[in-house]
Amino acid sequence: KKKKKNDTTSNNESESAMEEEEQKLEVLNMNNSAMMQKMSDTERENMENLICASLTTNQELKQVQMCNANVGDQFFMKILNKLEESKTTHNITELWMESNPI
Repeated sequence: KKKKKNDTTSNNESESAMEEEEQKLEVLNMNNSAMMQKMSDTERENMENLICASLTTNQELKQVQMCNANVGDQFFMKILNKLEESKTTHNITELWMESNPI
């Protein structure tokens, strides 16, 4: 009986590791997001800072899609500056920003 319990534990650990592997975020898809339009200036600034910080802390992230997401010049430059200053700590190679007021 002990052997079966250990086998079950081993299987559960393997399944958990596989699920973790599948959940890695390689693409951030914020296409057609209207959330930024509904925020106050302060909320928007905080959200921009949060998004910029998170782009450079997720090592698995390779592509950012923010098409038609109301990304303006200032936010776009904030993203680019954060990526440049943190270029050794992120793996982003693609920024999709079509249909934004930039």
